[in-house]
Amino acid sequence: MITNRSERAVSPAAACLLLAVAAVAYSSWVLEAALPTKLSTIDGFASELFAADQPYRWFFGGLDIVAGVCAAVAAGLVLRLVRGERPGLRWAYVGWAAVVVFGVATVLDVVFPLDCAPSLAPCEARELAGRLSWRHDMHLVTSVLANAAGLVAIAALWWSARGGTARPVPSRRWGAALFWGALVMTLATMLLSLHDMRFDVPSFLADGQGVPQRVQVGLSAVWLGVAAASLRRTGADGGDDDRTGGHDAARAGEPDPGRAGRTTWQAKDGRPVSSSRSTAWSCTWSGTGAATGRP
Repeated sequence: MITNRSERAVSPAAACLLLAVAAVAYSSWVLEAALPTKLSTIDGFASELFAADQPYRWFFGGLDIVAGVCAAVAAGLVLRLVRGERPGLRWAYVGWAAVVVFGVATVLDVVFPLDCAPSLAPCEARELAGRLSWRHDMHLVTSVLANAAGLVAIAALWWSARGGTARPVPSRRWGAALFWGALVMTLATMLLSLHDMRFDVPSFLADGQGVPQRVQVGLSAVWLGVAAASLRRTGADGGDDDRTGGHDAARAGEPDPGRAGRTTWQAKDGRPVSSSRSTAWSCTWSGTGAATGRP
């Protein structure tokens, strides 16, 4: 648990910046429109951009590594803040832990790249002949892990935001929209990928998986940006955004975190603990729980 007040300011500031970088880097797939990749944005997955036989694999793969590392490190910094805090933050802990898994799995996606782009005929022939390496198959595992962890992160932090108290999580409004959007796009991608898995499906479900998959990746990038913004807003506003406020705090039996410059929370032993709103950083979280206000 972080007890030093300056550390509690620096960690959210660094996490905010890292999440913003991750959001931009994870959006690198949009640059395929400006590069001669010769890959289909309709039928091909975004990860085909850094397949082992693609000319821009180091560019797209490198940016995915940056995104994964930044997301994992940022989530680790936030976890240092929510670890050991009051019970209301347990879902925040689950969510940020899932972001760590998402970041690591995103890096592993690049470490275990596809041997070739499955949307291209030569690669499809290699798949049918069984002439692909184990790394090609491992990429499916890491991709599924990254997608699942991303959905868990969005869902858990959305649920945490529903508690209505100041905490380092995106607002419930954004969380709900992004979770359902990402879930629908993930299911659509899976449905449109059944043909590639040799399932007998109607012809209209045989192609087009690249579109919902890119939308899902885009929504994940947006969520990373929203998460970065939430760290800044919570510090600047004392936690009073669309997931908090006097009415929610009153329902939770807690004081309004948006009032004045100081907020009193209940420590684990039931005693009130006072905290001052930090203004030293543009990206800060004033924090909650027993550690708040300690020197």
